[in-house]
Amino acid sequence: MSAGTPSTNAANQGPRNSEIHEDFATASAATRTAAEAILNQLGGVWFQVMTGAKHLKAGERSLHFRLPSTPLFVKEGINAVEVAIDANDLYTLTFMKIGGPRSGFKVTPVETLYCLFPDLVQPEFTRITGLQTQLPADDRLSVAS
Repeated sequence: MSAGTPSTNAANQGPRNSEIHEDFATASAATRTAAEAILNQLGGVWFQVMTGAKHLKAGERSLHFRLPSTPLFVKEGINAVEVAIDANDLYTLTFMKIGGPRSGFKVTPVETLYCLFPDLVQPEFTRITGLQTQLPADDRLSVAS
């Protein structure tokens, strides 16, 4: 498999961040820098607005966030995502369902994509979740001069 090709092969366990995630707002400077770079790659503030991403947590080289649990809002009931970046600047996206108190907050992995080039992060996120990460580029939305 060449780098940049999405892979869901479980045997290809890319770098996994074992660090305890820190609250995004109070994370250390180094941790926050990596998490901000990942968030910017996803689309920054517009990403949060468009997807409803919340509860951002920063890992050493990862960003974890929750998506709305509203039924049918996200494909396959995905309500949690972790985006990690490795030393080669390739991304790993892990999509999960986290159950509520009745299930004991059971975490069910839905899909993992490994070795994504930066320009594939947004389109692959949209393909898996069905959520747009930015407004469409449309001339009708621009301000007339």
